[in-house]
Amino acid sequence: MRRLLLTFSVLAAPSLAAAQSAPAVPPPNNTTTVQGSVTLQAPVNSGAMAPVQVPQPAQCSPAADSLYNEAMNRMAAGDDASAATLFGRVVEMCPTHPTAAEMRRNAEQHAQARSVPVVNNTVPVVQPPVAQGWPTGGQGWTAPVPNYNLVYGPDPVSTGARLNLVIGQTLFGMALGAYVPPMVASGSVGGEHVAGGILLGGALGAAGSLVASLGGVTQGQAIAVNFGSGIGFGVGATVALMTGFSSTQLTFGMFAAGQAVGTAVGAVIALQRPLSGTMSYISSLAGWGTMLSSHVLLGVTNISGVGVQAVGATLLGGMAAGTLAGALSSSYVHISADRMGWIDLSMSVGWLVFGASSLLFASSSPSAGIAYGWGSIAGAGLGAVFGILMTRDTDRYWHQAREQQLQQQAAGGRQARHSATPASVHVAPGGPGNNPMGVTVAGTF
Repeated sequence: MRRLLLTFSVLAAPSLAAAQSAPAVPPPNNTTTVQGSVTLQAPVNSGAMAPVQVPQPAQCSPAADSLYNEAMNRMAAGDDASAATLFGRVVEMCPTHPTAAEMRRNAEQHAQARSVPVVNNTVPVVQPPVAQGWPTGGQGWTAPVPNYNLVYGPDPVSTGARLNLVIGQTLFGMALGAYVPPMVASGSVGGEHVAGGILLGGALGAAGSLVASLGGVTQGQAIAVNFGSGIGFGVGATVALMTGFSSTQLTFGMFAAGQAVGTAVGAVIALQRPLSGTMSYISSLAGWGTMLSSHVLLGVTNISGVGVQAVGATLLGGMAAGTLAGALSSSYVHISADRMGWIDLSMSVGWLVFGASSLLFASSSPSAGIAYGWGSIAGAGLGAVFGILMTRDTDRYWHQAREQQLQQQAAGGRQARHSATPASVHVAPGGPGNNPMGVTVAGTF
């Protein structure tokens, strides 16, 4: 902290009217010395020589003096940037001030020495963990960390995602092509027409998906489009069931219309760049909701006595309930598409094993359908529990990476706040040029 030393030394005698200023004591290190000058007048009746004149700089306005004092206070408080600004205002108001210019240079130098490096506002990249080599003398290596997060996003653009989109849309295009001939023909349809529709639909699906993904596609976008096609076909099929398949043309028309509308809706959702884990979670709940509703129907009724209208309504209700539940709860579930895939696989194995076992055990009983329905539901539930427990560490890396990102962002925000010069305003009476009228306002903004 700088100290201001003001030294005035005057030697006077009763019989001698002479004034001289004593030499100033050298200041200690890192201090600034300011010496003033005065004019002394000897008594007129002492017979002494004429008064001694010591040069004195032009007097500054009270406003400049007030700003100078405020600048010194800021410097004493460690706010060198604000002090330099105020010293500059003093020099503007009073160019002949003996120390303001030098003090401004000192404050600017100290402000630059104390300055904090500019904070990078971009999202910091989390440092990768060090993966050790093989225990048999292998050397350690540092695994590269991608600039994405498979749980919290953003999803990376990948060739695998594009392949997923192309394969899915090729298959759905082939299905759509197979619906068109019976939809437009009033009579019987030959196999060559169906085969031609399948080939043409598959080619259009592949070409369309390749062109649409020229700029790259994420896994979340691919899942959104394919899920839209699948859920659209499901809605069309269940509505056709509810109509009782009254007409072949109407039935295949509903298949085609549902799939086309679903694909369009999925493409719109894909424009929002959804996360792959979110879309996998929603599509999984939609599929298992459909399965649960159909197997509950098997478990509570004799399926032979249930009409197709009731089956269609049950399937549509389960599909809608699963999709809605997934969409509403997805913001609270942080999961990757990889982990969701393993859980789905575990549920599928449980469903098949327990469902088939229940059906075999009750094959000779008239309630075989009931046994299969509830056995399948129990197997899927146990498979879900098993899959969740076995994959609980699958996304640990992405969760830890997210925590480190948040910590670095918080540290960067605090550093930016501490490095910023606080705004200040100082008001003093008097205007520039020693004008007593007016008010001078200075500060840092």
